[in-house]
Amino acid sequence: MRGYSLALPPVEVAREFEQLVDPWLELVTANIRENKSLSKTRDYLLSKLISGEIEVATAEQQAEEVAEVGDVSTA
Repeated sequence: MRGYSLALPPVEVAREFEQLVDPWLELVTANIRENKSLSKTRDYLLSKLISGEIEVATAEQQAEEVAEVGDVSTA
């Protein structure tokens, strides 16, 4: 990459930008984690509902338990 110049903002501007953007990036990261957890819960419960292994009432109870713990058990 020699021969290319790169424009960089002043250090203070970069710090201010980071302070503004950092909370948004943390929120995006948290949303991604929650989305993955919800997808796992959906897939877990849907497969059990389709196979008849559990009924809707049981699935609702398990979904609430998973929401509290934040993990899907394979039991």
